Amino acid sequence: MELLKSTAKKQTSDGFSHLMGTKELSEELYNCKYYNQLSLYFDNEEGRRIGVFVPGWDLRRLKGNSRELLPFINILTVSFSAFRDTWKIRLYPVKSDNSKRIKSFLKENGLAMVKKWLNKEKPETWFEGYRNFQIGINQGVSKYCIFETHNEYVVYKKIASIN
Repeated sequence: MELLKSTAKKQTSDGFSHLMGTKELSEELYNCKYYNQLSLYFDNEEGRRIGVFVPGWDLRRLKGNSRELLPFINILTVSFSAFRDTWKIRLYPVKSDNSKRIKSFLKENGLAMVKKWLNKEKPETWFEGYRNFQIGINQGVSKYCIFETHNEYVVYKKIASIN
């Protein structure tokens, strides 16, 4: 199995850690569509709150109201850019005292959602612009959210409890 193309893990702030490494994420996502096109990035800063700004853009607001997602911090984003013809996975560090619970959620549920999103049939028009699929966790690690956008428009959002 060929590992995902990845950047070196960046140094995180004290009290934060990345949930998984390149090998572990590669093993989890290996059979996904677009696997060979995915690049993995390890961010060095905690993810932003979800629901206000267009993912990947500073100060560009989303169209529509998603304020119910504001309590959620982004832990993982998968994106496609038609402009660069690139697929990326960005993994954000989380507070170390929550990392075991969040990692368990990601391995048991979150990465299955990523695989489903990657493998879903996509019409030709899907590949226009910029697509994002985000997974967020609330502060108490009791709920997660899924947030999908196309450019500045909300495509899908869901909030659910973590078992």
